[in-house]
Amino acid sequence: MTTWMNQATPPIRPLPPVHHIWVASDGDQGRLARASVVRSSSSRQWVVLGVVLVAGLLLSLTGGVVGAISWIFGMAVALAIIFGSAMARYNRVLAPVAYSGAVWTTGFGPASLMIANPLTTQIIDYAAVKSIDAGNDYVTIRTRASVIPTTIPAALFPPEAQSFVNQTLSGIG
Repeated sequence: MTTWMNQATPPIRPLPPVHHIWVASDGDQGRLARASVVRSSSSRQWVVLGVVLVAGLLLSLTGGVVGAISWIFGMAVALAIIFGSAMARYNRVLAPVAYSGAVWTTGFGPASLMIANPLTTQIIDYAAVKSIDAGNDYVTIRTRASVIPTTIPAALFPPEAQSFVNQTLSGIG
């Protein structure tokens, strides 16, 4: 008898059925990258950034108008570099999955949701969901296990799916 037969195997989870399909078109990769960059920051990070900007501006006013202008210019350059590098990173990550014609699907089961794109299939247990932020064009799913949220087109998570998941989450919580 070989040793691999004695090893523990992870539980096999059934995939939820496919409910919604989205096909990427020209420009969707850039729009999804932009939404991912903006939505990957938590509101707490935006508050901290705002406090730092205001505090720095107030401190720079002690150096007069020139100090304030140099602070504003420096912060604008720093924010442009941060946003630009994040956009480049997300575009690189999304290139193999959000090209024009790429097919994404979602499915909603009794205990989990499935998100599939051309490279991966992600199963998210409802018990792991921390929050769902639905916007007009994109939905962001934050889980307890990941620092980086999942951002998907809103077509994959329409209002009836949001209602179903919210009811399921309220039953878990």
